[in-house]
Amino acid sequence: MKPLYHLLLPFFIIPFTSLLLGCNTTPTVSIDIADVEESISMPEEMPSDFNFLIKYGVGALNEINTFTDTYTKDLIEEGTIKTNLKLTNKEMQTIYQEMKNIELLSTIQSIYYVSDKGEVVTIQPSSGYYLEMQLDGELFKAYWMSDIYDEEIRSMLGKFVHQFLHDGIISQKKEYIKLPEAHGGYL
Repeated sequence: MKPLYHLLLPFFIIPFTSLLLGCNTTPTVSIDIADVEESISMPEEMPSDFNFLIKYGVGALNEINTFTDTYTKDLIEEGTIKTNLKLTNKEMQTIYQEMKNIELLSTIQSIYYVSDKGEVVTIQPSSGYYLEMQLDGELFKAYWMSDIYDEEIRSMLGKFVHQFLHDGIISQKKEYIKLPEAHGGYL
């Protein structure tokens, strides 16, 4: 009869091996950028573990997720639909470079919604945004709304998400083109 540890050994080795093999893709630290006082600067070069999830639009129902290689489209009256959508390495490089060019994380950190005089900007319908970005073993998380008081920041983030990312890359992918059209609208 074999000793008990011979029978239990596979139950310890397999999970431990899985942990070792997956270390480069699992973030070790999760950071809400609203809790960080100093400006967060992205590395010059795209880290090997770079991935992101961004939700955007009314209710933040559209979602690009490079962790799972999926895209979720808001169909408005008909709910949402999810499809597989994998970005190429070149597309990931291009997206990272644009994020770096606008210093996306520090730009989000600098958002404010009320001026020194108490003035606000109201955009209808208001869009919500949620971001998770993995860089060098750290997972950065952020949330913002389209009602940003500073027009330059509001414009920069809007152009990045809607024109560059959505219109320029996602909507050109064959997986996106196959999705049904949205019906209805938001007030």
